[in-house]
Amino acid sequence: MSKQKKLDFFLKNPNTSVITTAEKPTPSTSDVTSSLEPKRKKPKNRKYDPSYLAFGFTYKDDCPQCVICSEILTNSSMAPAKLLRHLETKHQQYKSKSIDFFKRKESELKAQKTLIRNTGTENELALKASFLISLRIAKSKKNFTIGEDLIMPCMVDANLTLFGDKAAKKIKTIPLSNDTVSNRITMMSDDVHQQLIRKIKMSKIYALQLDESTDITDKALLLIYIRYVHWDEKEIKEEFLNCLELKKHTTGAEIFSALYDCFLSTDLKMSDCISICTDGAANMTGRHAGLVAKMKQVAPNIQSTHCMIHREMLASKRMSAEFNQVLTTAVKTVNFIKSSSLNSRLFAMLCDEMGSTHRTLLLHAEVRWLSRGRILKRLCKLREEIIIFLSSKNWDLVQYFKDIDWNMKLCYLADIFQFLNELNLSLQGTQKTMFHSYSKIEGQKKKFKLWITRIENNCFEMFSTLMEFMKGVNENNEDYNITQLKLIIVNHLNMLSLKFEEYFPSNQDPRDGFLWILDPFSANSSTNTLSTNEEDMLADLSSDVTLKNLKNNSSLDKFWIEVHSEYEVLSEKALGVLLLFPSTYLCESGFSAVTATKTKYRNRLNVTPTLRLSLTNLTPDIDNICSHIQAQPSH
Repeated sequence: MSKQKKLDFFLKNPNTSVITTAEKPTPSTSDVTSSLEPKRKKPKNRKYDPSYLAFGFTYKDDCPQCVICSEILTNSSMAPAKLLRHLETKHQQYKSKSIDFFKRKESELKAQKTLIRNTGTENELALKASFLISLRIAKSKKNFTIGEDLIMPCMVDANLTLFGDKAAKKIKTIPLSNDTVSNRITMMSDDVHQQLIRKIKMSKIYALQLDESTDITDKALLLIYIRYVHWDEKEIKEEFLNCLELKKHTTGAEIFSALYDCFLSTDLKMSDCISICTDGAANMTGRHAGLVAKMKQVAPNIQSTHCMIHREMLASKRMSAEFNQVLTTAVKTVNFIKSSSLNSRLFAMLCDEMGSTHRTLLLHAEVRWLSRGRILKRLCKLREEIIIFLSSKNWDLVQYFKDIDWNMKLCYLADIFQFLNELNLSLQGTQKTMFHSYSKIEGQKKKFKLWITRIENNCFEMFSTLMEFMKGVNENNEDYNITQLKLIIVNHLNMLSLKFEEYFPSNQDPRDGFLWILDPFSANSSTNTLSTNEEDMLADLSSDVTLKNLKNNSSLDKFWIEVHSEYEVLSEKALGVLLLFPSTYLCESGFSAVTATKTKYRNRLNVTPTLRLSLTNLTPDIDNICSHIQAQPSH
């Protein structure tokens, strides 16, 4: 066909469009580049075939793995030729082996993987066990070396005896060295502290209880306890907050500075503090430079409470000259027997021979709240033994124990201080409120007046030790001056009554105006601390029958937390009163823990982490701590 015919055919074809040079679009650079590039094929995901084991390959995550050297190749290498090439080039000595040989190698490889996996799990369990044992050591306040020196050998011996050598070897992987236990305790202490800070921030309001003292190295320590509202559990909680070291002086300014730095580091607001309870010392309650005065500068509405236990001790300390002479003689007698090791042994032998209930006397110390009542009670029980022992030693104080009038005074003091000890014990403990503590004080004030009336009417039944002694005297027909005894007892009870009124004035009863908190459904409850709007809210609350049923079936703090959403103003006012600490009992017990923890054998110990774990009610999140550290077993 000629060129002219070809052109005519092209022009006559109706389906052919003619595009001139002017109309033809210019291709872009990207189009040109894409047209020049070869099209990439999607990589094929090869699958493993069991026959590949004849070349020494199994599979892992869709990739071939050599059963001899454990090398993992790419998925594209999962082809017989490539697998054979790996076997011939790297493991030429095994290319003539049968498939049974490679199956055995595959089993060994899988067993090795299982061992590695189990080893990792055992290490993690050993790590957790290390934390749990360290927590026990901290709570028991024992030396950190006890883990490696005592606990570990005991566990190994027990497991070796009961479960065999395999279990004993696992126990030995638990790290329990001195430094390890110390680090574990610090980690758990930090975790507990962070938990507490989060809970306090959610509470919005809190109350503080603090006291300062010195440890065995004469370092000044400040213990801080906090009481806050736990909205999730619907309870008022009290926890150990911190133990701060006062570097220089123990003045109010130094204490406030340490407290301020502590709150600043934890991002707690001091303005949220509604109350602070102290022992009433000048550095705490000073009008201008005391801690309370400094706190009021940042929290103007803060209340200050003086520890009721300290006030009770101050009120009961005052005695007449007659009773003071009896107490002094009793203390001298105890010191004479207890100060000599020989006298102590001889007195104990005498008590054994006479079949006495007790073998020793008790020492008296002013700082120990209950020692005065206990020493006098023990003296009364061992009076006959003391007379025999002092007579054998020609001790001149024996004449007092033979004097009937003096012994009656001793018996009365033993009884009255036993009552005061019982009062003191009732003020101690956790979760005490102002209502509970002041009710105990008010009850004792009423008892003093009742006892005075009874004594004047020759009734001594409330004093059991005195009554028993008087009964023995009457049976022996011995004479005693009952009139003088009544007079000095009445004078002492009057003095106690006046002192209790001085330290606990009736016109400053903290319960006044807040009895509606105890029973919001009682019409007789005083409401003079409420505004008119709050009184209207209380009227609505007291008319709700369903809430009355809730009050009867729950604790006081839980009830007021439950009604917070509906009666927010009343609830917050009630919780503000219930948060108040009535005493510094927690700090006093905390210093007992310091004494047990920081001994002369570890006087350089940082006591705060151990103290926090031994005093807190919170549980450290050990699983979370373990997830952030590497498990390193002991070797």
